[in-house]
This record gives sequence, structure tokens and C-alpha cells, in this order.
Amino acid sequence: MGYTLTHSKYRFAAASLVDGISCGYFEEIAEPEEAWDVNNINGGVSPFGKGLRLWTKNSPGFNLHKVRTPVRLVSLGNASILSAWEWYAGLSLLKKPVDFAVMPEAAHIGLRPSQRLLTEQGIVDWFSYWLLGEEDPDPVKRDQYIRWSELGNLVASSTGK
Repeated sequence: MGYTLTHSKYRFAAASLVDGISCGYFEEIAEPEEAWDVNNINGGVSPFGKGLRLWTKNSPGFNLHKVRTPVRLVSLGNASILSAWEWYAGLSLLKKPVDFAVMPEAAHIGLRPSQRLLTEQGIVDWFSYWLLGEEDPDPVKRDQYIRWSELGNLVASSTGK
């Protein structure tokens, strides 16, 4: 999905990236045991020397300036934070709308029903907000909508709306 958000000609109203690999430079450096997989996705080479050209073309992390949609990142477990950090930091520095939810005790795909509920309800809330302009009236969720409203201001300022 990250590649789609940075390389597609299509515009998306909202997106969510949940507990996946980012195929980015930070992930390459932070998790060297996984580098072979990230290298294969980015042209079969490491991001050094001649390989850097392919990486700057293919790696979503080097193309975050092309993201034109609000993105919600969800990390399931602390190790997953590394995979999402490049996106969160990069989009934040670019003043693009990004939200980052971390479930430190969760395993990949959220094995416990409570983790699945929180993850999936968060995605429903995110898309309902950005696609339909709807907010859940639950007072517990008030802060998330305040935060998302501020992200909406970023969208408006970048599009002139």
C-alpha cells in the first residue's frame, strides 16, 4: 500500500497502513536481518552507491512528498514501530496529515479479540471521518477527533481549500 500511495496516479481520500513493512531506508538500517527482503523489493540492491538511484525511485520512504492523502499508521507490537517510524516522521516533517496508533502488547494482526476490535474500530473511525465526515459521539474518542481535525487543517492548507 505504501508504494501505491507514493507512486499511483490515483488519488485516495484516506489510507491506513497496519503492521506492515515500509520498504524504507530506516527499516533497512534498523533491521539488518530483514535487509535482503527490503532490498529485493527496491530493485534487488542495497541503498548504497549505485543502488541508491533505484531506491530513490522505488522506495516509498524516499517518495513521501508524493503522498496526497491522510494516512493512519497502526503498529501492532513495539517491533512494528520501526517499520512505521519513517512514514510517521517523514510525513510529519512534510506537514502532511498522519496519525500513528501503537498497540505495544499486540502481535501481528492483533490476535486477541480486544486488540482486533481496537485496531478495526480505529480504521472504521478513520475512514468514516475522512470519507463521510462522521464522528463517533463516544466521549472517549473526543481527543482523536480533535487531532484529526487539526490534520484536516493540513489538508486544507496544502490544497488551498
